[in-house]
Order: sequence, then structure tokens, then C-alpha cells
Amino acid sequence: MRRKGISKGIILTIYCVCMFFASLILLGALMNRGNTDMTAEMSPASFPLVSFVCEGMPFNTMHGYADQMEIPYLRDTITPLMEGRNLSVKIDTYGTGIEKISYEVRTMDASRLIEDTQIYNYITDGDTITADITLKDLLEEYQEYSFCLLLRTVRGDEIRYYTRIIEADDYQVPEKLEYVYFFNDAAFDKYTASMELPTYLESNAEGNNTTFHKVNIHSSLNQVTWGNLPVERVTEPVAMIRDIEKDLANIEVQYSAVITENDKDIFYAVEEYYRIRQGEERFFLLDYERTMEQIFDLETATMVNNKIMLGIVDEDVQMAESSDGSRLAFVNAGSLYSYNIADNKISNVFGFFDGDITDLRESYQNHNIRIFYVDETGNIYFMVYGYMNRGIHEGEMGVAVYYYDSVLNIVEEKVFVPYTKSFELLEQDVSKLSYVNSANEYFLYLDHAVYQINLSDHTCRQLVTGLPQGAFAASRRQQIIAWASGADLNNATQIILCDLTTGKISNIEAEENTRIQPIGFFGEDFVYGAAWKEDIIRDATGKMLYPMYQVLIRDVRGNILKQYEEAGVYVVDTQVGDDMITMVRMKRDDSNRGWSYTTDDQILNNDTSTGGKNTIEVVTTENYEKIIQIVLRKEIDVDTLQVLEPKQVLFEGNRSIELGEDIYTGNEYYLYVKGDLAGTYAALPEAIDEAYQSNGIVVDGQGTYLYRKTGRVTRNQIMAIAPVKAETEGEELAVCLNVMLALEGYTVDTAPLLRQGREPEEILEEKGQGMTVLDLNGCKLDIILYYVAQDIPVLARMVDGSAVLVIGYNEYQIVVMNPQTGTNYKISMNEANRWFEENGNWFLAYLNKNG
Repeated sequence: MRRKGISKGIILTIYCVCMFFASLILLGALMNRGNTDMTAEMSPASFPLVSFVCEGMPFNTMHGYADQMEIPYLRDTITPLMEGRNLSVKIDTYGTGIEKISYEVRTMDASRLIEDTQIYNYITDGDTITADITLKDLLEEYQEYSFCLLLRTVRGDEIRYYTRIIEADDYQVPEKLEYVYFFNDAAFDKYTASMELPTYLESNAEGNNTTFHKVNIHSSLNQVTWGNLPVERVTEPVAMIRDIEKDLANIEVQYSAVITENDKDIFYAVEEYYRIRQGEERFFLLDYERTMEQIFDLETATMVNNKIMLGIVDEDVQMAESSDGSRLAFVNAGSLYSYNIADNKISNVFGFFDGDITDLRESYQNHNIRIFYVDETGNIYFMVYGYMNRGIHEGEMGVAVYYYDSVLNIVEEKVFVPYTKSFELLEQDVSKLSYVNSANEYFLYLDHAVYQINLSDHTCRQLVTGLPQGAFAASRRQQIIAWASGADLNNATQIILCDLTTGKISNIEAEENTRIQPIGFFGEDFVYGAAWKEDIIRDATGKMLYPMYQVLIRDVRGNILKQYEEAGVYVVDTQVGDDMITMVRMKRDDSNRGWSYTTDDQILNNDTSTGGKNTIEVVTTENYEKIIQIVLRKEIDVDTLQVLEPKQVLFEGNRSIELGEDIYTGNEYYLYVKGDLAGTYAALPEAIDEAYQSNGIVVDGQGTYLYRKTGRVTRNQIMAIAPVKAETEGEELAVCLNVMLALEGYTVDTAPLLRQGREPEEILEEKGQGMTVLDLNGCKLDIILYYVAQDIPVLARMVDGSAVLVIGYNEYQIVVMNPQTGTNYKISMNEANRWFEENGNWFLAYLNKNG
């Protein structure tokens, strides 16, 4: 009986174990089924590409937008019309059915629709549609307009493609395109290059011949022709005209290249920038840059010992790791990768590129990724911002926050914030603040406001809005933010600090009769300055002076770590770096309008914190020169390495959040250099000075050109301005304003208005209807002659209250109208420079209603 009982116990045990494993198998199957049903791969790109064709040469490839964009901020390309206002358009449909093609032409400020036309005559050849468009005779020559091509697909989607257009028959576009394509071809042929390219290059010691990531006009011929790299183009180069004039042009050439080694194809994204001038007999290369970036691919990646080879890329690799260094994430060419050192697993967490280098829609890089953090399990919070090449937001511009679950190997979108300006403006703003805390809250700076978005319930609120330029700052890790309270930064008496990890808010109050301003952060420590209220004035030229008698550094607990103060010396400008604050200083000087510059000073950062457990290393090789690699804390076992392919979580509804209206009312000026946004300024003279130094342009929020560094005609004089003598001493300024207004067709006596205390800028704006008044205080004489070359007189004010008009110039002299003498006369350039500098370079100009 006992043996029989034991037999039944064994049978029962075996039965229970079998049922347990059967349950696990069934549960796993159900979970896998659910996971399969609720996840999917990112949908492929479906939008067509549109480009223009000039004498068989493609240029200005455009990617489609799903939403209507804000026209003044879209400056990717400019497309000169061919003779007879013609455009040749090529549409690569990639199999997407097109139901309707039309186009719109608007003014650059989007205020007026010039033309709205449907295109009926086009040719379809497989996946390619071509059309020749003739625009109506409604455009002013040499005036820029916005051109939008609209495609309606058979699915009912309406896709928009934007460029700027200009009617200018003498821009010689075919010749300019031929030159950049010739140069690009020659760089791949060492014999042709040796015969042709030295004429254009300026090879010297300024060139860096140690890396193929960045090559420029000063690099050696060998470097420009790829050294010993067996590189080949894998896609045809496409020219993008970023800016163009009659003789000058800024053109970017984009293509993909490949290096085949050990039966592996390594792909690269390549961009070339050309600034060219067209002479009577040949072209002159004024500037040239080439950027080469290897596209990391898990199938061909080189991982040896404890190294992940990234190859020819920028040294500044974005990488984040868990606190123990066992999990890390890094960004390459617009894609995010994760490596789990402990479990030896690597994955391409997110990327629009799916392996087909010839599909320009996938390889298009008008977006970026920012890693918020990597936790101990390998989960990642990250942000994708910019143009969305494919997926559920295809064709949209915006910010998407994602969460990668490393255990389930899935990526979930938490929120999407749409944006209707350019990627460059978006990047400029989100770089100021984008942070996710442990409470699942996302903080974002956008359009002069700070937003707090709950990633769980998708609610949103504004923390602060209407922030003027310079009023906001964030710490290095963006955990602490600070802003000056109030709309007038120069009159702020309170600074608010917010710890985004805890939500704690604290205030810094100015002492009596003082004002305070944020300067920035040293790591997580806040830097701000204090100025006496009575010292904050406009100088003799009308420029605001904010002399700080004290600079303070404060930690997160409110302790003052350093107080910088020197008797009689004031800080008027600062530059905050990671390791040092540079302070531009002035001191009182009664002999020089009250202030004069003294030597700069620095505050050093004593933070000695080191990097993480995994590091970035630069290695020099024989053929590839400098390459970049990630050095891991542990060796990689390539034999057991698992490559994961995460899927995206499907969800019902929409996780898009519309933010509040931008209530900022201040002026902003946009500096573009080499076709790219280089900065946004609250003061026009600062933007123009930077443009002058860097061969850039400055536009306002309506897309109006305010300044362009360009070759001007060697001489010009506004002959319509005859000399006028002031009838009464002290009315020279009124005479100058009267003459400026009369030139534009307005008869006004401005003397009574000036006696009422009205400012010249205010008078010109009110009486010269449609005029855009330009404050050029502090600009060099050479800068203001840009306006005189366009028949725009420039008002020069003197510290004694008098004024003259600059109305002409030649190579050695300028011409002024002086109401004191009632004459027009010439002054040498050197004498004029001295005269105006002594009076603070106090200039005022305008643009007429036609820009």
C-alpha cells in the first residue's frame, strides 16, 4: 500500500509540473500575440519628391509637408525663374498616385496671394511626372516670392512643397550649376583635379589635412580629392541654391557615397558648400567646405574588443549611459542606437533610414535626436525633433518624445508637438530647454515660452511666456531653469529659478535701486549680474548700456559661491562657456562720453567632474585619417552579440498637443550664413555686424532683407537729393528727416515733431507709411554704404545734436549733405570713419515699401 501511495504522489507531481509549463507556454503565446497586435514597424515613406531641372541638371530637391507652413521662415532654397518666367518641375512619385497638381505664389510675408493655378499639362512616365510651368506676368523683377507646389494624392492627402522664387534673367543659373557639378566631378578624378582645381583652391596652413570629416578651401589638393580613400558616389549629386545674386551664389551639393572594404559597403552622407563669384572669363571660388559623415549600420558595423567604430564622423558624439555604465545610447546620422553591455545586445532604437541609401526620402537629414536619459535597465527617454521623414507623422515638422522599453524591445510615442516654422528655428529653441523628469513631465522652450507637458495624461500648461531675448537660461543638464520676470529685461528686479526635478521655485530679488539679469549657468550653478538703476542708460548713440557692478554665482540651494566685484569697473557683456566666463568690462571716463573699455576678465569653473565609464576616442589611421570610436568598459563578445529590431507601439487617438499662442511682441532679426540660420538677435546692429563679418544676410520676421554682405557697385550717388540749408541753428536733424521723407514722396515738416520730443525713428515710421526704419547705431561706415548703393540715404547723427545725410560714395570718398552748410560735398573714407566713430557711428536708414 505504501509503494502504491508513493506512485500516486509522483504522478500528481508530474501532472502539476506539466500543467505549470503548459500554462507558461500558453501565457507566453497570448502575450506575444498581444504584443504583435499592438506593435508594428514604422511605416515606409510615401510622399513624392519634387525637384527642378535646368538644362538637364537637377537642383533644389524639395520634401513635402503635410501641414501649411509659415512662409517667412522657410529659406531652404531659392529657385530663379528661367527665361519667360518658366519652371521645369520633376516629381518622383515612388508609386504614390497623384490626383491633382497646382501651385501658389505669395509675397514672402504671406500677406498676399499672387497666383493660384492648377497644372493640367504634365507628362507621366512610370513613377516620374514632369511639367513645364509658366508663371503669370505678375511678379516684380528681383523681388523674392514664396512658391508652393501642391500635390493631392489618390488617398486624399494634400502635400506642400516650398521654395523661394525670383525673376532675374541675368543670374546665369545654368553656368553656376555647371561649375559646382564640374568641381564635384573633378574631386573624384585625381588627374582632372590636378589640372583644374588648384586654380580655385587656397591651400595653406589654415587647412586641416588630418580628417576627412571636414575639408575646406584651405585643405590640400590631396585632401580635397579624398586622399587614399576608395570612395565613390552612390547617388547623383543634387545642387541646392541657398542664395543667389547676379554674380554671387551660395550653393550646397548633397549626395551619398560608399567605400567598399572586405566585401562591406560603408555609406556616407556628404554635403559640399560653394560660395562662388562669376567673373567675365571664369568663376572664382570664394569659399568651399565639405562634410562627410559615416552612416552607422548594424549589419556592417565594426565592433572589436571593447570598441564600437563610428568611423569618419564629428568628434562631438552624443552619448548617454546608465549610472553604472552598463547600458548606453548614442546618436549617429539622425538615428539612435542602444547597447546593453551586461546582456550583450545592440539595437537601432529609432531611425528614418531603413537601409536604402538611394531613397532620398529616408536618408534626408532635417531632424535630430536628443537623449534625455538611460536607466539601469536600459530604458531610454529621447526626443526626435524636426522633419519627420516617415511614420505616422510623415511630412510634419515638430517634436516627438519617445520611450524605449528595453525589456519588451518596443518604442512608444509619448507626445507630439507640431511646429510650422523651419527646423533651424526649432532646433535653436529646443536646445535651450528640453527635459524629462522622473515624474514623467516634459519641459520645453518654444517661441519665447516654457511649457510643462504631462506625458501620462497629455495635459499642458505654460510656466512662463513672452520671454525677451536674453531673459532665459538653463543649466547644463537642464534640470534648473531661470528667467527674468517682466517684459523689460533691462528693468528686471526679480529672477525666478525653478528646479525641474522637484518643481521647487525660488526667487532672487534685486536690492534697492538695482536691477538684475540672468547671465547663464556654470554646470548647475546659476550666474547673474546686478547693475545700479541709474547706470542703465542709452549712450550718446542711443545704444542701451547695462553696466553690471557685480556678478554672482549661486548654487541650487541658494548659497553664493562667488561674488565678482571691482571698484570702478563694470561688466557690460559676457560669454559663458563650459569652463570659463569671459567678461567684457568698462570703466567710467568723463572724457569719452562717460565710459571707456578696459581689459577683459575671466571667471574659471572649478568643476572637475569627469566623463562616464564609456568614452569617445579619436584614433588616427593611415587611409581614413581621424576616425571616432566608442570605448566600452567591457569587451564585446561578437559571437554571442544579439541584434534587436524594436517595433513601435500602436495606440488609438492622437497624442499631438497644440501649444498656446506666441505673445512675444518684440522685434527679432535672423542671421543666415552659408544658407543656414546662424543666430537670432533682438538688436539689429548686432545681427548686421555678424553678417558683415561672416558674409551673411539678415532678414526680419516677414522675410524682408535688412542687410546682405555683398559686392556693391564701386560708386553711387543719390542725385535726387539736392543740398538744403537749415534755416535755424539746431534744425539740421529735421532737415535730414524732411529730405528722407520727400525722397519717398512724403511732404512733412518734422521740426515741430522733434520739438515735441518725438524720436526720429518714430517720425519716419509714422509719416513714411510703409517704410521699415532701420536702427544702425554702432555699425561701421562700410556697412551703411550697402544702403547708399541702393539709393537709400543714411542719417548720421552727431553728439552735438546736428546731423548729415550720407548720399553717395566712390572707392576713396563719401558724399554727404550737410544742412549746416547747405552743401553736398565729399569726405575721404579715412576722415569720414574718424568723424563718425567719434560720434558713436549713430546711423539711421530705412527700406521703402517695396523692400
